[in-house]
Amino acid sequence: MSQKLQQAVENLHLSLSLDNTSLSRFIARGGTYEQLDLFRVGLLTGDNFETLPPDLANWVTHNVPSFMHGAEDPRVYTLPLTSPDGHIRGIQFRDTDQTVKGYQMYSLPGAASVFPILFGLAQAMPTIYTSGRLLIVEGAFDLFPVQRVFPGSLSTLTASISTVFRRWVLRLVRQLFVFYDNDRTGNVAFQRLVEMFDNTTVTVSRVAYTRGMTQKDPADIFCAHGLSAISSMLSECGATS
Repeated sequence: MSQKLQQAVENLHLSLSLDNTSLSRFIARGGTYEQLDLFRVGLLTGDNFETLPPDLANWVTHNVPSFMHGAEDPRVYTLPLTSPDGHIRGIQFRDTDQTVKGYQMYSLPGAASVFPILFGLAQAMPTIYTSGRLLIVEGAFDLFPVQRVFPGSLSTLTASISTVFRRWVLRLVRQLFVFYDNDRTGNVAFQRLVEMFDNTTVTVSRVAYTRGMTQKDPADIFCAHGLSAISSMLSECGATS
């Protein structure tokens, strides 16, 4: 299934590169054409649905709302999830319409119990290896503007960190920077990370939101203030210094 999943990702990636409307929405949300290729972001529609492997197609029809409910023109971003060895082990599905909230996660059976399966993990590995630094954000679309400033960034996809992820961090990371949402969930998650890595070789620091800033996550900050605001915040916390 892993080879079939890889091929499906490539087909979906090509579909996005040819769809000007969905591509423009991706760029407006902080992504770049270079990131489109780097992360192999794709587009699932009614037209290319039949190119999916049968197991994945069946999962989509039971889990992705626009395909579950027979939307007239479903358009869903596909965000490949990778393991540290660079293999694609899953996909996150998000509607191209930003007003449609929520996402769905597909992963190969059993993969997440062996190693972390995250968005941007494979792409962050070179920086992690050379610097011992890692920056984590919550949402997939939070990652795009942040990764443009600091390549050693990835999305944990939720504010909940697994023991598998903890073991991996302890092996490779010396400095962990947390750019989670500026809300109660993000605050609690940061405190848990501090406790999780207490008395270890990993130091945990939080990216501080600029005083008076009302946006709750990196994606919103980018849309409101541009990439320079993200760059300043990462510099102030020491991630890029």
